[in-house]
Amino acid sequence: MSAKRNFYLGLFVVSGFALIVTAVFMFGVASIFRPKGYFYTCFSESVQGLEVGSPVKYKGVPIGSVKKITLDMDEQLIIVLMEVELDTMEFSGNKQENPEEKFLDFINNEQSKGLRCHLE
Repeated sequence: MSAKRNFYLGLFVVSGFALIVTAVFMFGVASIFRPKGYFYTCFSESVQGLEVGSPVKYKGVPIGSVKKITLDMDEQLIIVLMEVELDTMEFSGNKQENPEEKFLDFINNEQSKGLRCHLE
């Protein structure tokens, strides 16, 4: 009787552990596999308050976060690398196209219309 009880107890523990590992993967590590786009901007003035992890917004909608802030000492600029979650955006047209290419086209088009990054 004890061997059978030990078997069910072990099965319960292993199942619980597998469930915890799956939950951690689904809620944490799964974000690694989401499509991302990267772009950067340069500031010549202070970026006080801006930190790695700060949200990046487009028209008030959070679309990503700041990934890296570096100094270009030769040009005296602050370079901010931003990561954008591409699955937060929907593009019309051919669904087979690469989302990174669509994002790049979108950013280039908006930039030609006057899109600029600024701090709030």
